[in-house]
Amino acid sequence: MIATEDPPAINTSRQRNVLTLVGNGFDLQALKHFNAATSTSYQDFHRFAHPRLIGNTNPIFEEIRRVRLGPPADPDWSDIEVAISNLDPSTFHYRDLKAPLTEVRSAFSRFLNHAVNPDIMAELDAYVSSNGISIHSFAHLLEDIEDPGFLGSLTDTGFGSHHTDFNFRFVNFNYTSLLDNYLHLDPLQYDPQPYKVSSNDFRFNDDPLALLTPDTADNVQSCTLRTSVIHPHGQQAIPRSMLFGTGEILDPTTPRARVTKPFWARYIERYSVDIERADLFILFGCSIGESDAWW
Repeated sequence: MIATEDPPAINTSRQRNVLTLVGNGFDLQALKHFNAATSTSYQDFHRFAHPRLIGNTNPIFEEIRRVRLGPPADPDWSDIEVAISNLDPSTFHYRDLKAPLTEVRSAFSRFLNHAVNPDIMAELDAYVSSNGISIHSFAHLLEDIEDPGFLGSLTDTGFGSHHTDFNFRFVNFNYTSLLDNYLHLDPLQYDPQPYKVSSNDFRFNDDPLALLTPDTADNVQSCTLRTSVIHPHGQQAIPRSMLFGTGEILDPTTPRARVTKPFWARYIERYSVDIERADLFILFGCSIGESDAWW
């Protein structure tokens, strides 16, 4: 048997957990950047699917049509999840919505394959890798902070100091893998073992705008990097995994809870630990609308 060396233990005193919640705003910006013909908005889905893929008797689309026609008329309104929340629970039990939701899910899967097609993914893949965007995004995490006081409040806790163990966890609420592609650390950008005598594999800039230090200062710290992306609402590649419903967090024993995404995604059971351990939260492209709720 070949002897192997145990991996170095993680120094929890140096670990910094960054939890990022990413919504459809990211996908919309990415597709706009590559001049995609179709976005991932509900408006574009409505134009794509109805009535070609969705039957006229689907109660979710009947509610969308009711609001679009008014009064007051709102021809651009097509929010599936608000439409679900508008349905009268005394009229529609969850079991009555299984077939309509399956129909919507099937149509949305076809829509995503049309909007986020292999050509778009290949274009994004090449652009990100050739420009080193993935590693730059991690290394310059603090570049958007323009308030010296806020930056100081982070760095005073040791955030990003030498030998920090970064644990980046992304909660990707989108069904697509555009974000996963954007963040993937390929061999052109990342070397998991750059040093012979150190386990550090990542160079982090703790003051990219020189807010706290002179422009001539060396603000690059040697750290370690771990990343992961989760899709609590399902993935485009697995159509039946995609969840549709409101964002309300309700009593799970009530029938109404079964038309919510938190019930099926099991927010509390699966992700409460991530929230409790996070040292820094980042929200990007998320909206808190009528049918959503704060975590």
